[in-house]
Amino acid sequence: PSPATGTIIADEYLVEDDPRHRRLMIQIAIAAAAVIALIILVVTLFSLANRNTGSKTPAVTMVTIPILENRLQADAEKQLTDLGLVATVQQEASDTVLVGRVTRNDPASGQSVAAKSTVTIWVSTGADMVAIPDVHGMTQADARTAIEALKLKVSEVKTEHSPDIEKDRATRTDPVATTSVARNSSVTLYVSDGLVDLPELRTQTSAAAQATLIQLGLVADLQDVATDKQAPNTVYDMNPKAGPVPRGSTVTLQIAKAPTTVAVPDVVGKTQADATSILQAAGL
Repeated sequence: PSPATGTIIADEYLVEDDPRHRRLMIQIAIAAAAVIALIILVVTLFSLANRNTGSKTPAVTMVTIPILENRLQADAEKQLTDLGLVATVQQEASDTVLVGRVTRNDPASGQSVAAKSTVTIWVSTGADMVAIPDVHGMTQADARTAIEALKLKVSEVKTEHSPDIEKDRATRTDPVATTSVARNSSVTLYVSDGLVDLPELRTQTSAAAQATLIQLGLVADLQDVATDKQAPNTVYDMNPKAGPVPRGSTVTLQIAKAPTTVAVPDVVGKTQADATSILQAAGL
């Protein structure tokens, strides 16, 4: 039994001390180290590649928006295009900028934006026009409200005579109603002072004078007057005289009538009482 055990132990030492066995183990160790090193290298390179890719951001080209206000639309668009920007156009009314020129832009001039950014420009269509409203017959307050509602300014209120409009109501405007004007324009408002201009009617026929008074909203009061100084059925005199008078007032017209002629009785030699009686009987 003892010699067999010793032989086995001796054989194990012989295997471990075998040069071929040592070379194989060394080769395996080298190969394993190489594989590990390769794996480490691949992982490191992959990690670096990912990190570099993530941290790299392309450089952004910045452009300063130029002054575009009052430039022609075509010039403004070309200027933006030459700078690598995209222009979009909108229109708006302007009282100060001529038609076809830039009124404003967004983003504003002087700001820096990235290349290929969009810049909106507004181009003037001219002044914002409105029509003067018809305020004829309105109260002064209502007329002013109607005018100012269109963003127009009542610059002055004047009074004038009017045959058909009551006192303190609007008669007209200057510019006249329906005229097209720019917003913020000034408008003069005229209101009635309650008077009319009574013209000279003397020597006119009664019919013509009455027609004039009716047209002016006045009332005629006719009175006959016998006279040979003027043609019959014409206005001999009038009260009040020509000039401003209140609407609806009465005008007295004296209408000429031919004097009546009668034969004068002879009362010579008659007593006073008899002569008077004879003359009165003759309509004198």
